[in-house]
Amino acid sequence: MTQSVMVHTVRAFVTPKGEGGNKAGVVAPSPELSPQDYQHVAKTMGHSETAFVLPPDTHKPGDFKVRFFTPTDEVDLCGHATIGTFSHMAQTGQIKPGQYQQQTKAGVLDLEIDAQNTVWMTQAKPQFGEPLNTQQRAEVADALQLTSSDLDDALPAQSISTGVKELFVPLKSLKALHSIQPDQQKILALSKKHNVAGIYPFTQETQNRLHVAQGRNFLPALGIPEESATGVANGGLAAYLVKQQLVSPNVAQQGIILEQGHAMDLPSEIQARVALNANGDIDHVKVGGRAIAENQTEVKLYALV
Repeated sequence: MTQSVMVHTVRAFVTPKGEGGNKAGVVAPSPELSPQDYQHVAKTMGHSETAFVLPPDTHKPGDFKVRFFTPTDEVDLCGHATIGTFSHMAQTGQIKPGQYQQQTKAGVLDLEIDAQNTVWMTQAKPQFGEPLNTQQRAEVADALQLTSSDLDDALPAQSISTGVKELFVPLKSLKALHSIQPDQQKILALSKKHNVAGIYPFTQETQNRLHVAQGRNFLPALGIPEESATGVANGGLAAYLVKQQLVSPNVAQQGIILEQGHAMDLPSEIQARVALNANGDIDHVKVGGRAIAENQTEVKLYALV
C-alpha cells in the first residue's frame, strides 16, 4: 500500500519583476508523517528546504506548526520556505492577510501578511558569537579560495543566529564576493568546527545603489552547496549591519533591502526590518518577501506511520 502527498514548488524572495528567488517545496496542509517520509519528500523534491504545515500543538500558542527539511536533515527554521509557504497559502485562499503565529523548532514566531501579499516573518532575538581571530579568518578565506586581504579587516567575522547559526564574513568588494570558488569540503569542516549551519560572505557593495548589502550562502553541512535567497541568514546580516553601525537604527526600523543570488544568475531581494528595545539594543528582526508558485509534484510514500 502506498500513500502520496502533493508538493507545491514556489520561488521566494523574488524581485518586483518576478526574477530570481529561491525554490522551496510546500506541503500545506500536510498529513502527519514519519520522519523518514518527511525526509523522503524533501530529498525527492531536491529543493534546499521543503516545509510541511501541520495543525498546531495544543499546548503551545500558534496557528500552525511548520517543520522544515533539507534533502538530508530537519532544520529548526527556514526563512525562504516560510515566506514561500505563507505566500502560497494566501494565494490559494487558505489564509487571508493578517497576523499569524507559526510553531517551529526555533520557537513560536510571529508572521504578518500585508495587503500586497508580502509575508513578514519575525525571527528570534539575534545571538552574536565571538569574532574570529586572525588564523580563523585566514582559514575561512582559504575555504572560499580568497586571500585574507579580500576580507574587510575593519569588521569582525562572527557567528550570528536569529534561528539558525551561520558565520558571517565581511568582504571588501563585490568583485571578491563574485570571485569565490567555494571548497565545499573545507566549508563543511569549518561549519562543524564553529558549530554553524553555513558560511555567509557579504559586501556592502551592491548591484542596486538603494540596497545595503549583497551576500552568498554556502551550506554543505545541510546538503546545500549554495542558496540564492536565505531569509534567516539575511535576518542575521541585518542585525550585524545595525550592530556594526553600518546602517542607522532609524533606517533599519523602516526597512532595508538585501541582495543575494546574483552569482547564481538568480537575483533575489530580501527585505528586512530591525527593531530596537528601550535600551537601544536589537530586540528582533523581521524579514519579508514575495513568492511565486511554479508547479506541483505528487510524491509517493512507502514508509507509512
